[in-house]
Amino acid sequence: MTEISINETASRNAAGWAAAVLLALLALFAGIALFHAGAGAFFRVPQNFLEGWNAYLAHAAYDGALYLPYDAPVANNYPPLSYYLIGGLAQWGGDPIYIGRFISGAALITVALNIYAILRMFEVDRLTAAGVGIAFLGFVAIPMKQFIATNEPQWLAHAVMMSGLTGFLRTYPRRAAMVGCAFIMLAAGLIKHNLLPVPLAVTLWLLLYDRPGLRLWIAACAAGGAAVATLLWGLHGRAAFDSIFLLERQYQPLYAVNAAYQLVLPTLPVLALFVARGMPADRRARLLVFYAVFALVWGIYTMSAVGVIQNALMDFYIAIALLTGLSMRRLTEATRVYALVAIALPLAVLASNLPKPHRVWQSLQQHEAEFKRDEAAVRAAGGPAMCLTSTLCYWAEKSFEYDPFNTKVKLELDPAYREMFVRKIRDKYFAIIQLYKLTDFPPDFVDAVNKNYVSFHPTDTGWEYYRPR
Repeated sequence: MTEISINETASRNAAGWAAAVLLALLALFAGIALFHAGAGAFFRVPQNFLEGWNAYLAHAAYDGALYLPYDAPVANNYPPLSYYLIGGLAQWGGDPIYIGRFISGAALITVALNIYAILRMFEVDRLTAAGVGIAFLGFVAIPMKQFIATNEPQWLAHAVMMSGLTGFLRTYPRRAAMVGCAFIMLAAGLIKHNLLPVPLAVTLWLLLYDRPGLRLWIAACAAGGAAVATLLWGLHGRAAFDSIFLLERQYQPLYAVNAAYQLVLPTLPVLALFVARGMPADRRARLLVFYAVFALVWGIYTMSAVGVIQNALMDFYIAIALLTGLSMRRLTEATRVYALVAIALPLAVLASNLPKPHRVWQSLQQHEAEFKRDEAAVRAAGGPAMCLTSTLCYWAEKSFEYDPFNTKVKLELDPAYREMFVRKIRDKYFAIIQLYKLTDFPPDFVDAVNKNYVSFHPTDTGWEYYRPR
């Protein structure tokens, strides 16, 4: 063996060790971010204000009505599949909130595994593909904390959708497999109905590169969609379609532009790197480019709806992770080290600015104690409760009387509904009311609360509690 070959072997070994160390550091920083975002899942505290909403609906899937008429006090604008899953598991014992948290956490890991699997299909080396998948977990945990290990079906829907995309890329052009992948993506839509970027990207890709496959794809999607619509109508009638597709929404385009500026701008260097390396010759890679474009446009549009926040860009973040991996494929050993450094450094900076893990744990312990006091106050109230934090009413074993999102939208947009609800306040229907800020509500609602209720039960959580005068 010549001296040059010995030096090359040593250099490759050193680069391999350096890449392994960087991968371990990535896992450490991602773990810190995930712990900071998801540690609350182990405590009796709300991870977000909709966890109880989802728990009530999981219960209603087996004992009650999952979709109600428009004038009902609560509404469900999500498809039913996640509620049948979580509610079914809860039938065997267990709290649907904790079940949903576990499923959400497992689904997020599944999305990262699908990113790894797709990158490996495009000949990205194992260490780089693993690094991108791990970094993805860390980067989404920081801006999307309230969706990490929470009782919310968003990540479950993405996990199913990405499994369908992985299957499509792995099995194409097998026609039977294509039909199966269409049904998997349809199942994802039955969990969260606005996950359109992947099926749109597949449809465009087939339109450009495989017209016979496109006809089969559209036929499978149409047949599956018709079957699902028929089943949904048979189980829940028109109320399901009205609730999922026709509930009024408020829109704030300027909010969406500002949020996109903050959340999309940091990804521009990755996009620039991808463009600089040129469009991959592999036609399958162009499918991922279509996915990123649809995810960005659709994400900004859906984020303009009031109540939709960073979760609208989850598809875009997944697509960015995939494009990052494509930009890094077929790197030399030394270049791979620099690429992993470029990923690890910003994640290290972000993770190091998060509170220390033991401080997070102590804060959650304190928050749990405060929340249990609030829960006891709501449980002790002798009658219905109105909770902005639906988890509070669910754990206090109160009936589902107030929808913290859809009811508030109807209060803002529908004067007749608002008058009906304000009449309840004047009649002192609720034995206890929990809000975050009373002045966020319409003036006649605020006036009715001030005249008929009195503030009590001071708390450090920022929530306000009212009981009848």
